[in-house]
Amino acid sequence: MKKLLTLLFITSILISACGGVSTPGADAPSATESVEKTPTVAPAVETASRLNIEKAALNGLEITVWTPWYDVEQSLFESLVRQFNEENEWGIVVSVQSQVTFAGLYEATTAS
Repeated sequence: MKKLLTLLFITSILISACGGVSTPGADAPSATESVEKTPTVAPAVETASRLNIEKAALNGLEITVWTPWYDVEQSLFESLVRQFNEENEWGIVVSVQSQVTFAGLYEATTAS
């Protein structure tokens, strides 16, 4: 009998946890607010590097990133790298090399 009550108690908790949050229906009054976009102000002062590295020292820096991915994940990462290469203000150039698997990445890393 105890096992049955315990099972029923756990089942009732699980079922109640699966219930969604009720949202007001169409008949409930709702307040709508008009939202105006606040203009953003670009900073006038150039922020200093927290690493104490001159911007000129980073210009032309080439970084190669090895990844364990292929196919969709690799394409997504490469698109992010392309975006970074086009938009970064420091002149850093990142290239990507897929090692296809985590095992391949491990082997390449330990061999280097």
